[in-house]
Amino acid sequence: MIHDFEQRIIALESNLLSLSRRLQETNEELQITQQQWEDLVALHAELIAQCPQENEIVYQSNFDQKRQSQLLDLDIQASEKSKDEIVFEVNKAVYHQMKCVNGLSSECLSGSLEEYRLMLKDIIAQNPSVTFLTAHELSQTLINEEANYCQIRHDVDADIVSCLPMAEIEASLGIKSTYFLLHTSNYYGDFKLDLTNRVATFNRNENMAELYLALQKLGHEVAVHTDPLYLYQNFNIDGAEALEKEIRWLRSLGLSITGTAPHNNSDEYGASNSAIFINRDITTEKKAGAQGVIFNNKWAALARLDEAKLGLLYEADDINSPTHNMCVDYLSPVAKDKWYRFFKTPEILHWEKTGEDPTGFGEANFWELFSDIYTSEGDLTLRTSDIPHTFSQRSPKISILSVHPEHFGFRSRESAMPILKG
Repeated sequence: MIHDFEQRIIALESNLLSLSRRLQETNEELQITQQQWEDLVALHAELIAQCPQENEIVYQSNFDQKRQSQLLDLDIQASEKSKDEIVFEVNKAVYHQMKCVNGLSSECLSGSLEEYRLMLKDIIAQNPSVTFLTAHELSQTLINEEANYCQIRHDVDADIVSCLPMAEIEASLGIKSTYFLLHTSNYYGDFKLDLTNRVATFNRNENMAELYLALQKLGHEVAVHTDPLYLYQNFNIDGAEALEKEIRWLRSLGLSITGTAPHNNSDEYGASNSAIFINRDITTEKKAGAQGVIFNNKWAALARLDEAKLGLLYEADDINSPTHNMCVDYLSPVAKDKWYRFFKTPEILHWEKTGEDPTGFGEANFWELFSDIYTSEGDLTLRTSDIPHTFSQRSPKISILSVHPEHFGFRSRESAMPILKG
């Protein structure tokens, strides 16, 4: 629900539009003077000026009880969709999302999951000392600063179907990884809003539980990809309440949920999804403290959940915190046979956190210190065949492979399953 002045804007715009249509469609003579029309337009402009402008962010230092009281009630039901129906919908959506046309894709890294297996085999062969850890294990491990670690992080935004064959490939190679389930994704469920009765019904796809459990049975970790701010700002739902209920439901299945990873970034909502937790930073630049955010005229509560009380031990982005003296190497696919690389040393992390340049070289010379991690093209983009080699650069370190399953989940047609071998 929006504030009174926002409701007045909507009502006034509706009246103006109605008047305009009557003039255009019927040529009806309206009972309104020129001065009355000008007054209406002026009032509209005045009300618009009171609203936050597009992309304007307002952080609230106090909790907005009025907006909280105007949220829709949340009702959760089991979806009537079968697993086969959901799988079909996922395959169709990913086929179009990854632009799989005429046997080609401009978005998928490769034409089959076999290339994912080969990449992992090469990593192990070229770097036998690498230890693969889940996100939970990495968060709870006393870091040996002379060792090499790798955490494979799967943010399951859309392609839940490719997860099982990926998990089987990893398990066959003795690798453990972490799959973060997105509780706002279509594979997980969908919302229906009843504005008359002020109820939002979440139809949870409980038939997918078997697949979630299969990932854990293969030795992998299942965790939650948090997106509560999306629910506040786009459905007028208590996102904190919804997130807490999904954590509890997943645990009721027998899943060991101990951590989270935030979906999207602060550009989407004016704050990170991390900020739903108490004492979490709002953005990379803004520290904790706000109780709410208004972004593009949409509100979301912040600092509503206590991770300790929920039994949550880590958030995946915690690796950014300079609590260890190791390099962190982020590798993430972005398009066909193209990865982006984010390389951070403890010095860079310290610089980001404090604004202090520990080298005294200044920014330009600072980055020259890391020229050996650049590709021959002089940038931080890599091909899939380059990935195994990165593990030997600036060792020891922690390598994070952030792999969205759809990047290896090529489909030949809408109704097809991901191709296992080319």
